[in-house]
Amino acid sequence: MIAKFFTIEEANKLIPELKKIINKLKRKKEKADYIEYEIALIQLTNESKIGYEGKKEIYNKKKELNEIVVELNSIIKRIHDLGCFLKDVDQGVIDFLSEKDGRPIFLCWIPDEDEISYYHEIDTGYNERKYLWFE
Repeated sequence: MIAKFFTIEEANKLIPELKKIINKLKRKKEKADYIEYEIALIQLTNESKIGYEGKKEIYNKKKELNEIVVELNSIIKRIHDLGCFLKDVDQGVIDFLSEKDGRPIFLCWIPDEDEISYYHEIDTGYNERKYLWFE
């Protein structure tokens, strides 16, 4: 991914598309998590005697999981292709490389927000974000 510097306006224009992408990403991740749970449950339930049917079911679940992982990677690539950084899949945290007072920063956005209002320094993260308009 080539680093792209965003203005607040440029980043905000991507918000509607990113909301859709993040929703899709979260749904796929939840599905992957559930399949992993199902696999673990099959293995625990049949711990000492996984027969042919159990092995076949695990194989099919792992195949389905692999297909979802490919889809997840494709969705993440789409985010990166837009020039954004996905920082947290579960929360949907997206960072946009930008500049403030002549230094690089990350504009920081989560799907609950309608526009970008926060940023953080390059060497910090979501927990240390600051409100853009109070400085």
